Order: sequence, then C-alpha cells, then structure tokens
Amino acid sequence: MGFDLGLSSDQEAIRDLFVGFFTREAGPAVVRAAEPLGFDRRLWEKCCELGAPGMGVAEVYGGGGASLSDLVVLAESFGAAIAPIPLLDHVVAAQFLPDPDVVSGAAIAAVALSPTDSEGVWHLVPSGAVADVVIGIDGDELVAVRSRAPGVAPRNHGAQPIADRSARVGDRKVLGSAGEMSRALDIWRTLTSAALVGIADRALAMGVAYVMERSQFGVPIGSFQSVQHGLADLPVLVDGGRMLCHKAAWAAGLETQGFIDVDANEYTDFSLLASMAFIFTGDAAAAATDRSLHFHGGYGFAAEYDIQLYYRRARGWRLIAGDPRHEQLEPAVRSSPRKLIAVDFTLSNDVVEFRAAIRSIIAETVTPEVVDEMHRSGTFDLPALNLALGAAGYIERAVPGLGKGDPVELWVLFNELEKAGAPFDGLAINIMIAGVVVAVGTDEQKARILPSIISGEAGVCMGYSEPDHGSDVASITTRAVRDGDEWMINGAKMWTTMAHKATWLILLTRTNTEVPKHKGLTMFIMPMDTPGITVEPVHTMATERTNATWYDDVRVGDDAVLGEVNSGWRTMTVALAFERGVMGGTNAGVPLLRHFRLWADKVGLSADPFVRYQMARTAIDMQVATLLTQRSAWIAGSGGLPGLEGSMTKLFATEAYQRSVRAFQEMAGSSGLLQFHEPGAAADGFIDYDARHAPVTTIYGGTSEIQRNNIAERHLRLPKAR
Repeated sequence: MGFDLGLSSDQEAIRDLFVGFFTREAGPAVVRAAEPLGFDRRLWEKCCELGAPGMGVAEVYGGGGASLSDLVVLAESFGAAIAPIPLLDHVVAAQFLPDPDVVSGAAIAAVALSPTDSEGVWHLVPSGAVADVVIGIDGDELVAVRSRAPGVAPRNHGAQPIADRSARVGDRKVLGSAGEMSRALDIWRTLTSAALVGIADRALAMGVAYVMERSQFGVPIGSFQSVQHGLADLPVLVDGGRMLCHKAAWAAGLETQGFIDVDANEYTDFSLLASMAFIFTGDAAAAATDRSLHFHGGYGFAAEYDIQLYYRRARGWRLIAGDPRHEQLEPAVRSSPRKLIAVDFTLSNDVVEFRAAIRSIIAETVTPEVVDEMHRSGTFDLPALNLALGAAGYIERAVPGLGKGDPVELWVLFNELEKAGAPFDGLAINIMIAGVVVAVGTDEQKARILPSIISGEAGVCMGYSEPDHGSDVASITTRAVRDGDEWMINGAKMWTTMAHKATWLILLTRTNTEVPKHKGLTMFIMPMDTPGITVEPVHTMATERTNATWYDDVRVGDDAVLGEVNSGWRTMTVALAFERGVMGGTNAGVPLLRHFRLWADKVGLSADPFVRYQMARTAIDMQVATLLTQRSAWIAGSGGLPGLEGSMTKLFATEAYQRSVRAFQEMAGSSGLLQFHEPGAAADGFIDYDARHAPVTTIYGGTSEIQRNNIAERHLRLPKAR
C-alpha cells in the first residue's frame, strides 16, 4: 500500500532536530537583531555545523542527499521560526553548485528569481545582499556570479532583504541552459510554500495562546464564539497546504513526467503542483497572520509583540517573485489534458484496478438519461448502480470496519462517483450506516441487516433532525417509551432523505428525560415498513427531494436498539464521523469546473485572464479538498473515526464549493440563471443547478458553524463557546 500521508521516521527525526534547533537558537530576539538584512551570521554558522545548508545534492538532482519531501519538512521548521538565514535559497542554489564550500555553507548561495534585464541586471534576488554567489538566467544561459557587484546596496522591503545584483561578462560562470532553471524555481516554490505553512501554523498557535491569556468582560476572549470561529478556519488551511506541499514533493520524485487530467481533478505534474502549493499556502499564511494579529487587538501592531514579525514575513515571502496570480496555472484548466502515467499519489496496483472497475460500472450504469432523471425526480439514487457495485463486492470493500481492501478505496469509490456526477446520495447513506452497524451493532443485527445493504438491494434513511431542532440535535423530542417488551415511539423528523425509497431507518429518540439531554438518547434501526411510519415529500429549491416523517405509536423490540439504551449520542457521533468529509460531498466543485470550463471554451469566455485564474483557483481548492478527504477516508477505512478530520474536510470543501459557484455564476451573467434544457443556459444549466444546490452542503451533516465549534474545541483546545 503506497498511499500514506504521514511522515517517515527519518522525516520525523529531521523535524524534531530542526524544530529543537530553531527554538533554541532563532528566537524572536535573534530575528529582531538581524534586521534590516535579515541575516544572523552566528545562526548561519551553527546551522552549518548541524549539517543543514546544502543538505547534500538532493535526490531530485540525482544525488544521494535529502529528498524533496525531507527538505519540505526542514522548510516548514524554518518557516515556523522565520529564521534570519537564507537557508531555502541556499539549498536550491546548491543543487547547481555542488562544490564543498557551497554544500557546507562556507559560501552562501542565492537564486535570482527573474532573468537579467536588458542591461544585464538581476532584480529581486532574495538574500542577495549577503550571498557570496548568485545563480540565475542571463540570456539563454544559467550562470553563477561569484563576485559582488560594486555599488549595489541592499533594499529592505519590510519583510526580508532584497537586493539587485549586476551580472557582467567575466564575472560569471555558465552552469547550463536557461531551461534548467525552471525546475530549480519549482523546487524553490515548493520549499517556500512549506515555509509559509510553518508561518501559518506558528501564527495560529500564537493567536490561540493569546486569546486564552487575554481576558475581557471577566473571561478569556478565546471563549467568545466569534473569536473561535475566526481561528477555526485556520487549521484546515494549514493541513491542506502541508499536504499539497508533500504531494508536490512526491510528484518531483516520479521517474516519468506527471500527468494532468483536468476533468478528473488529478494532477501529478510537479511544476503545476508547485504553483498550486505556492498560491494556496501564501493565502493560508496571509489568513493566519491576519486573524492572529487581529485577535491580538492593538497589541498586535506593537513592535514588541512577535505576531507582527510573522505578519510581515507572510506577505514578503509570497510576493518575492511578484504577483502570485501570475503563477503558471494555465495547465490546471487547459481543455486538452495530457495523460502520461496512470498513478495518483502512489496508489497501490490493487487500488488502481479497483478504481478502473468502479469507472467501468459508472460508465455502464450512469447514462445521460439517468442524470437527467435524477434532476427531474430529485431522487439521487440509482438501484442499478448500487446492485452492480454490490454484486462485484465493492460496497462491502468500502464499508468502514468491514472492507478488506486498501483503506483508501473508500475515498476512491466516492471520488469517482462525485466526479462523474452520479446519483450516489442513497449509496453514501447506505455505506455510512453499514459502518455504524459494524461499529456498534450486535452480532444478530449485523447478520440480519448488513447483507441486504452490502448487496446493493436495500437502502437506509436517517431520522435525526426535527422541525424545531436542527443543529441542536440533542434537544429532540421524539420519544421512545418502554411498553412491556417493546418500545413505543411517537414524534416527527425533518430532512429524512431517501425515506421514500429506503428499506431501513435509523431513528434517534429520547428515552430518558431525567438526565442531561445528550445522555438520554437512544438510536433504533428498523424496517421502513414498520406500522405507524408516514412519509411526506419535501421539495427543495435545488429540485432535490427530501422528506418529513411521522411516527405514531411505532412499536419495536429491543433488537432494534442500535448501540446501547441511552447511548444514542455516541451512535450518532459514529455516523457523523463517517459522513463528514468521507461519504462524498467534498469534491462537488470538480464536475462544476468541468461544466463551466467546457462552456467557457465554447463561448470564448475562457480567453479572459480573470476567468482562467478563477478556474485555476477552483482547481487548487478541489485538489486540497481531495487531500483532506483522502485523509478522512484513510482513517475511516483503517478502522478509526475521523470526527475532527471530517469536520475540517467538510468545512473547507463545502465553503470552497460555494465560493466557486458564486464566482462562476457571476461570470456567466444572466445565462447562469437558466435551468436545464433552456436555450442559452450556461453549462447546459449546471451553473444554475450548482448555485441552487451549494447552500445546503454547508448545512447538512452539521452546519459550518458546528464544524467550527468542533475544530475550536477539539483541535485548538479552546473552551466551550459563550
């Protein structure tokens, strides 16, 4: 099994070594004392003694030194400390100058990010003011300049030193052709991206620490929900950026040139992933330092507080190479994708075969007529698809705790369904509840219920929310009362999706009113044809059908209790852990981007640079959503409960989807308001449909606010919100 988002033991050692080193040797006092040049000679020499500066000739250059993934770990530690040494520039330059002085750090090397101008001058040379040698492009050659140009003074830009440097004939050494520089810049982007992740992570930690220390109105400001929600978005950006950096580093090590499949949101092209990472992590660092400085209040602007140092670096490091919007993101939206290798983040051969089989079943069952009927009826379920997957054993393989395949198969299944625009809402509920039965059900329930679900024959619906109790599920009033050897249930539920098609129902009820509300709940699982259950349709603005359900003297036995009596909250938590960020709904922007791009190409709108950039940003967001979903699915498929990770995934993916929909509909103008089959409808009506569908994605399975509460309390360890 190749797929693993964790660090190797060697990388953990690198992280621990340099985190410890920078913590001891590169504190805020050192950073301040190093301005305006941003260079501390003593720290550089100590770093050289540690063996860091060149890190050998990296594997990506055919050497035996550190891999790019190793360097990413180093770069994040460096960024978290905003260490005042030109470490990342030096590491990149050293790959072209593998002589002992450069590799050891005795001679400091830097990289010119732009070619020389017509007068033979390099502009924007990070750390150029302290470098002994600079490499860059001069004409059609890659050259090194070892002697400092006279009369060129460093310029301080408020974030780090940037100096112009002249390149004159006789002062330079030719290293190769100009084309060799492109890979160096991709490595520079990847490492700088990792450093920006370090900045974002440290700024978040500083913000959390401050809001727990700072009191107003007699309590820590970290107990205010507005503060918690402002911080809760940030761990998602940090984790997403970190995984995107590691994917870029992984792609750099592929022996074959990567591929770009725009329609499937699959990229292994190193150059493109490096640019994606640079854009995303730059935004993440800016957001983290913005929020942290803001929650520091006026003190955040005081020079004595450290957060302003991170605020300035976050802006300086992402702008060194100019406007980030000019990154080479065109391949992310090109209309003619190239496919050179069939691999996706080191999927095992078995998983690659599994994915191919899923695609084949989708191609056979999900026809244009099926998709049309799905939108007409509002029922997002396809019995033929479910039966085909069940007959092949693929539903069983995907059920958390039951599947015997690679854990990542759970993600593969729903990723393929979502990219194809298949009707899979019913299937997602089925697999989710099958996982709950595996986790908390009795042996008798497993034997009685699971076969019908994993075969694809039976569907499931969920009765949680009530007309007056949406996100506050623990306040439900549907009662289950013991009556002899049975339970008698009375009440009503809203948003019981698939109730009109399902065979099974799981139902959350109140069984004890004398204890705290979370402790008096019990979950039942029963056939939908149990007497006393009534189903009424609820149609939505997105033409999707859900249902309201009523329960009048519904009688069930103890064999219907799922989990333990009065432990229904735990049972529901298991279900939510699987639902959030695992069972689809996290890459809805992929088919949206495909539909919009094809339409924009057709009408000529894609010629607009702003439109192309927005499409590229959607591709970046969906790539990050994919990585976050892979993590959640891996945990679930490995037998864990990705509650926190699922919340992070759902929060980011659904809000990114909404942002993209809003932007695309605005760019489409009035044609973006036209529905399916109407002449002139943008993207054949899908823009209008997505605009009507997107709002509910941030509501079902717990609103974005609930996800932020979860992240704030469980990840950031902030107190329960006031």
